[in-house]
Amino acid sequence: MGILAELKRRNVFKVGVAYIVLGWVVIQVTSIVAPALRLPDWTLSFVTWLGVIGFPFVLLAAWAYELTPEGVDLHRILIQLRRIIAQRTDPPERPGKP
Repeated sequence: MGILAELKRRNVFKVGVAYIVLGWVVIQVTSIVAPALRLPDWTLSFVTWLGVIGFPFVLLAAWAYELTPEGVDLHRILIQLRRIIAQRTDPPERPGKP
């Protein structure tokens, strides 16, 4: 399975698009509300940078946790992690030795 197929299966693209749309809405609301609340001039750039810095973390979380209609499915992730750990910790078989 290719990396793009895995990202699509884990809904990373959907989460990324939703984050960008929500970030745009937050920036628009901040640009309207900040002057009315007499917030400092740097407020809009601060909110924008928070969104930019948070984007990779959101994508990482979307990849790490599988979102299902029942909620976050950690069981499948834990099974996969246990399988990987077991493969790495099992001693290699020696040919000719019982």
